[in-house]
Amino acid sequence: MKKKDKRVQLANRIELLKAKQETDFIILKNQFEITYESLKPINLIKETFNEIKHDSEIKTNIFKTSLGILGGYISKKVLFGNSNNPLKKISGNVLQYIITNLITNKVENK
Repeated sequence: MKKKDKRVQLANRIELLKAKQETDFIILKNQFEITYESLKPINLIKETFNEIKHDSEIKTNIFKTSLGILGGYISKKVLFGNSNNPLKKISGNVLQYIITNLITNKVENK
């Protein structure tokens, strides 16, 4: 009689473990699908834009950087235009770099 009880207990335990295994597999599968969706490039881009939309510090940094780049680009175009001279191109790029850094640093200090 005791052997039969132990067999029944063992069979019950096996059934419980099988049910737990099935449940764990379903949970793992669902988590895999969630992770897979979150790692798609389009979802990563959407998440990044949502963070930018809600974080004012990022907006401020983007504005400062854009302002600096725009100022450097405009100063290069005004002073050197569309020159084919390699020396003027290098000078224009150096000027653009310097102006961009000056504007960005001035905006950051305010």
